Amino acid sequence: DPLWRLCYAGLLCSYAELKYGIGTKAATEQAKIYLLKAKDLYDNQQTPSGLHCSALIAQCDYEIGNISDAIKGFNAYFQGTIDILLSNFQNLQEGQRLAYWDKFQRILNDYYFFVATRINDAAFNETAYNCALFGKGLLLNTEIEMRKLIQESGDEEALKLYEEMRVNRAYLDRLYENPEGKKQEIDSLNNLIERQQRELARRSKEFGDYTRNLTIKWEDVQKALGKKDLAIEFATYTSRDTTYYI
Repeated sequence: DPLWRLCYAGLLCSYAELKYGIGTKAATEQAKIYLLKAKDLYDNQQTPSGLHCSALIAQCDYEIGNISDAIKGFNAYFQGTIDILLSNFQNLQEGQRLAYWDKFQRILNDYYFFVATRINDAAFNETAYNCALFGKGLLLNTEIEMRKLIQESGDEEALKLYEEMRVNRAYLDRLYENPEGKKQEIDSLNNLIERQQRELARRSKEFGDYTRNLTIKWEDVQKALGKKDLAIEFATYTSRDTTYYI
């Protein structure tokens, strides 16, 4: 029964986290055994639950001292998270993208850099930098890439719809500056923009995958630098109610 397998896997992960919290090496090793059983039940699926299980295994490996396995596990976990984000972004409207990103941004912004500062590994730091670039560019570049895809398609009707949506957004922003007595007009315009976004998302899927260019990596930044240029990335992460700047 697939549902039973998922429920049992979830229980194993919860029990493993309790074991891990004891803090001893023996308890951590026992936690890893439970997590490996859970991973088998998840069938190594690239789902949030399956990836969370993989991350817990990597944490156990780090605490036990299996650093190379921990690095592989964390890298696989975060790449899987990025893949999930990209696969779902194509079907979402702007407001939905913001809400969906909010679910995942702690993983990429906080947890990853917390791990990166504990593991002194050049390749792992490169992946941390890639996560910073991805998180900062995702929301900004999504709409840019969608528009480029529509332009490349040559679909004049879709491009006209996109421009109408932009005009409606600009007008909506002006209404929000002085909203008194304009609730009905604001609600009506919001509904229109949502319909336009849904139609554009549907059309863009027919033209291709606009998320293909959303992942910028450190190698891309390096290629864009001049001989005397230097790239500096500022990032923050929060751990135990404390914000760190790196």
